Amino acid sequence: MAKKVAELAQLKLRITDKLRRDLEREAKKNHRSANAEAVERLEKSLSANPVGNWDAFFEMLVGGGEKADLLRSLAFKMQNDEKLVEDIKSELLD
Repeated sequence: MAKKVAELAQLKLRITDKLRRDLEREAKKNHRSANAEAVERLEKSLSANPVGNWDAFFEMLVGGGEKADLLRSLAFKMQNDEKLVEDIKSELLD
């Protein structure tokens, strides 16, 4: 549902021509306006889940398969386990 006009704020932004062209190209690929593309990307970058699609992220990061499954499981376990995070950091950084 579209937001009411009162809920929207206008932001003037200076960007390079290249960035504008890139944004317009991505907007066209995603079948939306450049404004909608910029809003979507800003919302993702400022949200708790900036990646948007974790499965695609893990597959891209390690090439899919068992490695992606392991990385996904580890990441979600780490969200609620501070000791695990500290153990992994000490193992990797020592």
